[in-house]
Amino acid sequence: MEYKYQFVEGPGKMLTFREAADPSMILFHGKYYMFPSMTAGFLVSDNLHDWKFYPLRGLPIHDYAPDVRVIGEYMYFSASSRTKNCSFYRTKDPISGVFEEIEGTFPFWDPNLFADDDGRVYFYWGCSSQTPIYGVELNPRDMKPKGEPLELIYSNTTVIGYERNGENHIPKTLEQIEEIVQGYVKGNPGIPDEYLNMIRQAVGNDPYIEGAWMDKHNGKYYLQYSSPGTEYNVYSDGVYVSNKPLGPFTLANNNPFSYKPGGSFQVLGTDRQWKINTGIFGILQL
Repeated sequence: MEYKYQFVEGPGKMLTFREAADPSMILFHGKYYMFPSMTAGFLVSDNLHDWKFYPLRGLPIHDYAPDVRVIGEYMYFSASSRTKNCSFYRTKDPISGVFEEIEGTFPFWDPNLFADDDGRVYFYWGCSSQTPIYGVELNPRDMKPKGEPLELIYSNTTVIGYERNGENHIPKTLEQIEEIVQGYVKGNPGIPDEYLNMIRQAVGNDPYIEGAWMDKHNGKYYLQYSSPGTEYNVYSDGVYVSNKPLGPFTLANNNPFSYKPGGSFQVLGTDRQWKINTGIFGILQL
């Protein structure tokens, strides 16, 4: 599959990163559809081996972590932004048709839409070291929340070992964290103190809880999430279980369900870590 590229101005040089993260894949009218981040389009396959690229038009193609789900005759699409209300889009024909916008009412990151067997629709999102995975029921006619969002999953590193941040699950020292922060100061003199504190949180030892994805099996609801960070060699996936789509949820006994100590999931090493950290605060620095 062809990667796209992102160019980021780093300390004294231009850095290049491949882009195709956070893919969502669904089966729709007998074909497999895959939507990765930042690729300005999607991939279609009949067999999960041979893929054809199609461009996207009229959608927020530069918003991360696109989510797609099938509800009835429609494919629904949404993607991430913390600075604006995120809309939903739907179509009966993603290849030749158009996407109808359903205007959003709140911002979110790492979205996941879920349609239950009874026709009720639920929505999950979250990607932060400070806030949880949220969930809320949506009105399927206008995709507006039917109540206040519920806080579903927080990190719990005192009990859940695979959530512990750092290379090989070894946390950074305060000195190491401050060294990273001062690197930002050197490259961006005049950063306000409140932004520096946010950077300390982002590069600190609190894990990112992200990547919500809901499935239902045999009457139980399985809410998947990821931790502690894609830049480390211990990135993993866990799952909580409930009898209801909005909980309460209990940590499954067989966690983590996707994990290999040493690095199957590590992406781009130390350069990736620099890219993630600068990407988080690129908007703030503007």
